[in-house]
Amino acid sequence: MTDQAEVKVVSVQGSGDWTPAGSSDTFYKFEYTLDNGVAGMAFHKSDTAKFLVGDVVEAEVTGQFKDGTNKLKLRKPGTRPSSAYSSGGGGGGDKMSKEEWAKKDFDVTKQWAINSAQNFLFSGSVNPPDIKLRDVAAVAQELIKMRDDLPGYIEYAKEERLKGNTDLPF
Repeated sequence: MTDQAEVKVVSVQGSGDWTPAGSSDTFYKFEYTLDNGVAGMAFHKSDTAKFLVGDVVEAEVTGQFKDGTNKLKLRKPGTRPSSAYSSGGGGGGDKMSKEEWAKKDFDVTKQWAINSAQNFLFSGSVNPPDIKLRDVAAVAQELIKMRDDLPGYIEYAKEERLKGNTDLPF
């Protein structure tokens, strides 16, 4: 069973812990038996079993230990990352489409720009209460333009300075 299959846990038992050499992380070993007859060992970061008897899981045998025991990778159904567009962290997660990633990137960019604009405005202000939301929004918009095309933005800033606009930092 190297491919993933949806199965039910029929037994689970803790079997000690393991700390890799040179690491302070401790992993807890659990022996699982599945309703398809496959048995093996899985490691968890918690001393509590991640899956209980009766839970439906996606199971994959990823190899064998020296003693012949199967190495199991168990996940909740539907959480296996299967492409570059899956949420990260190594622990799995729901698959995200390119559009969802683009929206997430856009949202992160907006938040970065707003925070950076606030820092820029407040650090250089003699009277921070005079700063308006529209000022933050305008600076955030400029930061996004700068991020998207820095060389073009520098040329734009130089042209604006030649026109007499000295609000830009170049």
